[in-house]
Amino acid sequence: MKNNYAVFIISHKRPEVETLKALQKSGYNGEYFIVIDDADPTIEEYKSRYGEHLLIFNKEEIWKETDTIDNAKILTSATYARNYCIKVARNKGYDFFVNLDDDINRFAFRYIEGDKLAIASIKNIDKVFEKYIKYMESANLTCTAFILAGRLIGGMKNPLVKNCFYSRPTNCLIMKSSTQQFKSTVCEDVIYAVDNNKKGFLTYGLMPIVIYAGKPCTGNSGGGMAEYYSTQEEYLQYFHIKVAEPTAVTLKMCSNGKVQVIFNENRFLPKILNEEVKKK
Repeated sequence: MKNNYAVFIISHKRPEVETLKALQKSGYNGEYFIVIDDADPTIEEYKSRYGEHLLIFNKEEIWKETDTIDNAKILTSATYARNYCIKVARNKGYDFFVNLDDDINRFAFRYIEGDKLAIASIKNIDKVFEKYIKYMESANLTCTAFILAGRLIGGMKNPLVKNCFYSRPTNCLIMKSSTQQFKSTVCEDVIYAVDNNKKGFLTYGLMPIVIYAGKPCTGNSGGGMAEYYSTQEEYLQYFHIKVAEPTAVTLKMCSNGKVQVIFNENRFLPKILNEEVKKK
């Protein structure tokens, strides 16, 4: 199993790569790569830190191969790095790969203890990845993921504690290398999950492993896509989801000027039909 997957951490202007530190603290011993673009101004620091573990891609080349949903030629998107990871994973012969953002600072295990949701550190994350991949094989998943810790607000009352899965995973994706490409310059992980599930390529995050990270989706953690998100209107960002999946989402303007994205999971999650409706 160790030779069947590798970890790819996509990064930009964050050469310290907190995610790698968190992985190593959690006992990771497998193959890993730090993935950056050729326009990163801190490229020399990445080279000195990571050597043969560093992969540098031509952003312009990957942009030409990507459905961006808009025509603005925005080259600051993480989509290009994600699609490059898919290409490399296939070329290197990995059946699966783990796609991580670069600002993850902790991997943890959440479990029920009495009437509380307890937490424990992970010491052998290699085994965790292997177990998730084995589950993917048995359940025929295209992609699974660890849950972002913030989605468990409310503890035992949170629906995720009972349901154990989340249909729109982000930040830490465990994927088949045969997966389809990401699209859109923003919200690409959400669009990827919705589009996959709609087509029957099962994609969902699974408890009990969670990750703690910065806030890449809002640009509050510096580096990454912070510059792009700080200059774009929220409605314009989320409208990419509406264009990609018009029947699955509704955009609602709130009184405070914020945009609420409402997902209709009945329109993109696959269903099992009763045999009674089978065509005679």
